[in-house]
Amino acid sequence: MISQASKEALLSFFETLRIEVGSNIGITVVTPGLVGTRLTNVERLEEANALWIPRLSVKKCAEAIVSSAKREDKYLTVPSWTKTIFLWKILCPEIVNSIMNFVFISLAKRRKIQ
Repeated sequence: MISQASKEALLSFFETLRIEVGSNIGITVVTPGLVGTRLTNVERLEEANALWIPRLSVKKCAEAIVSSAKREDKYLTVPSWTKTIFLWKILCPEIVNSIMNFVFISLAKRRKIQ
């Protein structure tokens, strides 16, 4: 799993690259939510206590990425409802971290014990 620091480093890299190459090359930074692939099968989602999170189909995700790149968008977040999570993360990071810890770690441990 990629750490938050690694994600921030990648974002900074692509933003810097965008400045250096100017308008010659379009760079769209994509932040996908949960995409329905083999990595998000039911067993893994159940283990991570994440079955309740809606998954986006690979086709819809790919279509959104291609459309966004054609429009030369700088950023794309799919599905769009996940933008609210990022907003909450910026405004109230401690609350979001506590909720995520409870949902994905504490509840998952309780399920394993039972």
